[in-house]
Amino acid sequence: MSEPEIDDDQPEPQGCMAWVLNLFGIKIRPEDVEPTQELPYRLTQKFLSPAELSLYKVVKQVVPAEFVIMAKPRILDVLYVPKRTKGKWTFENKIRSKHFDFVICDAQTMTPRLVIELDDKSHQRTDRQERDTFVDNATAAAGLHMMHVAVRASYVPSELRTLILERLTVSAEKPLRQAVREVLPSFRFGCEAPLGEFL
Repeated sequence: MSEPEIDDDQPEPQGCMAWVLNLFGIKIRPEDVEPTQELPYRLTQKFLSPAELSLYKVVKQVVPAEFVIMAKPRILDVLYVPKRTKGKWTFENKIRSKHFDFVICDAQTMTPRLVIELDDKSHQRTDRQERDTFVDNATAAAGLHMMHVAVRASYVPSELRTLILERLTVSAEKPLRQAVREVLPSFRFGCEAPLGEFL
């Protein structure tokens, strides 16, 4: 018996997922799913921007050894919404794609103690200001202190050290929610407003 002729032009059988994707005009090419294909990921050479790295170096220099600095953690890894909260998923989605610039944590327990946000010119945009206000309020609601630092060509380590230690001391001595009510949670360092307005 002769072997049946094979038509190379006939489409290969597809799985259910491929069939569904085709309905939306999404084609899966064989080369897209080749198991031996090299994955396209590459290592970023600059995890922090130059401005972020500059501030990180100074903060690392002035923060005591009993604390550690976490860079770019997801807000959802720092704050959480209790399970029984009405609209839990909506509240989580509001912070799911956002991150803090830096979070100072207790080195022994890794409990977050202070958030530091670096404000460049983009934070002057209306959409960024709305984002900042929401994040500030969410952070305050959780009882965590927030400190905004304006981008500068250089920082005075002694100034940053004093401001950071003041906030770390307050959060350690009092219940967080009480401390937030007594000290403005969103302190801004290096802004145009006089320092007295924020203390």
